[in-house]
Amino acid sequence: MKLNIVKIKWIDAQRIDVGIDTIENIIESMKPVTCEIVGFVIGEDSRFIFLAQEYWKSEGMVKYINTIPKSLILETKKLT
Repeated sequence: MKLNIVKIKWIDAQRIDVGIDTIENIIESMKPVTCEIVGFVIGEDSRFIFLAQEYWKSEGMVKYINTIPKSLILETKKLT
C-alpha cells in the first residue's frame, strides 16, 4: 500500500492548566494554537484526516496517529 505524505497546518486547542479558576479568567487565557505536522495519510472521512507519524511499509504497521478535524485545517501540502 502506498501512503501519501502531507504537511498540514491547522488550528489546535490549547490545553489550559488544571486547577480552580473563574470562568472569565479561563476564557481570557484560552488561545488557539497554529500547529504543523508531517505524516502519512492513513485515512480520512468527511470530517477528519488521519495521519501516522511513522509507517513501516514492509510490515503494514503505523504508529503515533493524529486525528485532525478538517474544519480546522488551514493548509495542506502534498509532499509525495
